[in-house]
Amino acid sequence: MDAGANRLKNRAMARLIHPAITGIAIRWLADNAPTAIPDDIDPATLDRMEGVPVSTQRLVLEAVAGAGGSRAVVGLAEALRHLEGMPLLYVLLNSSSVRDLVDKEQRLNRYLHSNHRVRIHELTAHTLELEHHARWGRQPVAVESHFVLGVHLVLLDEIGCRNLTVTLPESAEPTRRIAGRGRVTGTPPEGGHRRWRFRWTGFEPTRRVLPGLDEVLLAADGPTDLAAERSAAVEIELVVRSDLAHRWTLAEAARLCRRSPRSLQRALAAEKTSFTEVLDRTRVAEAARRLAETDRSMTEIGFACGFSDAAHFSRRFKNAMGEAPSAWRRAISTGHPTP
Repeated sequence: MDAGANRLKNRAMARLIHPAITGIAIRWLADNAPTAIPDDIDPATLDRMEGVPVSTQRLVLEAVAGAGGSRAVVGLAEALRHLEGMPLLYVLLNSSSVRDLVDKEQRLNRYLHSNHRVRIHELTAHTLELEHHARWGRQPVAVESHFVLGVHLVLLDEIGCRNLTVTLPESAEPTRRIAGRGRVTGTPPEGGHRRWRFRWTGFEPTRRVLPGLDEVLLAADGPTDLAAERSAAVEIELVVRSDLAHRWTLAEAARLCRRSPRSLQRALAAEKTSFTEVLDRTRVAEAARRLAETDRSMTEIGFACGFSDAAHFSRRFKNAMGEAPSAWRRAISTGHPTP
């Protein structure tokens, strides 16, 4: 497939929304304004859809805004606190810091070839300012930005931002708070819907055990065959398995292993391996297990296991296993894996 065809394919993928996300708005309409559900949408078929067109998502959000106003659109994301069965959401919730969450979100956008993304304008110990924008074509309309604003409010509150507030600095009332303590408290002011400023007074990581979370995020077993004793490689594997989707660095892994980066490098060299090799080996091994034992999609598995994008996942997996992930899964399912 040439570069032009790839771009067209990626753009087509970028125009699809996860059905569970659209389902949140549909359920709100069913409970509060059932007659406002667009005629061409069948709620009963959402679960069987691979994705919902962005244009359909926009119609549903506009219906919510028409029935409940922009505050209702922002508040839709509250349902994410109780949503089950979304591995990609679980990965985001398993963030140890705001920077970790932002990094994972940006990597997820690359995986999904998302057109609508957020751009960081400021990130400090107590402040995050984001801009919602489109990489090409029409920029997000108000209902789209208000919903995504609500999603970020919930995610930041859930991972541990305390006394979380939100303002819209480019709106008609740039200092008026529309959220407090992580909950929506007011209607978004006019204008400036694409720029958001989050503030919090403190951060306490709050990783919660959610249904399916550990199955999605963590390896099923302990260290594999890297070594029989607690070698440096095994220590790193144990660290990585605590959050496969995290963007691990040598310095961070060394700190958690109670070593200096230099001593960890020397120990790995003595074991004839390196930090990058152990990291890749751990992620590939877990991806292979999930491909063989679950029906998770390639995107869910590659993203949850920490690969930077689909191409990186395919390349690393093929180097280690001899076949691309999809071909390897087919071979496993037919009982003819590559020797």
